[in-house]
Amino acid sequence: MPLPWICYKRKGKVFHFIVDLFPLLGLVFHIIDIFECGKLIKTRKTPHFHLVFLGDNQKVIKFSTSKRQKLRFFALTPQKISHTPTKGDILMEHIDKVKSVQQMKASSPMPTRQVSAAVIRRLPRYYRYLGQLLREGVLRISSSELANMMCITASQIRQDLNCFGGFGQQGYGYHVQHLYDTIGELLGARENYTAIFVGLGNLGHSLVEGAMLERRGIQKLAIFETNPALIGTTVAGLPVLDAADMEEWCTAHEVTIGILAIPSAATEEVAQKLARAGIKGIWNFSDTELDLHIDGVEIENMHLSDALLQLCYRLRQASHSEEDAPK
Repeated sequence: MPLPWICYKRKGKVFHFIVDLFPLLGLVFHIIDIFECGKLIKTRKTPHFHLVFLGDNQKVIKFSTSKRQKLRFFALTPQKISHTPTKGDILMEHIDKVKSVQQMKASSPMPTRQVSAAVIRRLPRYYRYLGQLLREGVLRISSSELANMMCITASQIRQDLNCFGGFGQQGYGYHVQHLYDTIGELLGARENYTAIFVGLGNLGHSLVEGAMLERRGIQKLAIFETNPALIGTTVAGLPVLDAADMEEWCTAHEVTIGILAIPSAATEEVAQKLARAGIKGIWNFSDTELDLHIDGVEIENMHLSDALLQLCYRLRQASHSEEDAPK
């Protein structure tokens, strides 16, 4: 098993000469340094010398931070303490990595300025791609590599993340797990929100049976319907309840999100009931553009046909461009 590596405050040439002649004296100095370092760390003061341990896999287990120019690295052996710059270079690289992670963890995920709607729309994409990287075992990634995956520019990524304080370090990139966790926190994926479904048509069935909500940390509670043939049944493990009891049931269970997949004519009335029941967010899949103007209630209108027509528009423009091109 390799002995620990110790880095400590810079001492003069005379000291190193004495240590080379009397190795045991060097050990005594090291023991004194270790105890003094421990006292300084406990009192939250920055020590001028540092203790670093390396295991078989050359990973830093513990260290204290200071300016890198003040550090020298020495190998502790039973014979003498000798300067080893090659090992020091390796150790410095590991220190830089661990310091970057600690600095990122210390950064606040709260916005540093007003965040635009465009940035908020891109956050779920970052979250999705970072989750994919974690599943592939990627530990860190540069802004340019992430930009190539997402088909946007590296400067756009840096600008977006700087809205929340920034998470990367030049020369190291982004720590994938930390960035994934922080964006998840910003997006509310760790808030244990609960959701109910209103409407059990084709779209409602798809939403209920999908695993999208669970993967985002949202718990599905129940489904509400007006069809007597469906009330009392179970779909995807969720009870189908009478829509007439929805307001009272949601109030009792402190539901956070209501997901609407119902005809347009009933959308506003159902949304008003959900708001009175204390629901804080409404995810609306009906054709109606829901806008309640109720304090404390956030609404997200989803119109799948709009996205389809945008695609059709681009297809039409592309076909006209081909026809107009000179042959």
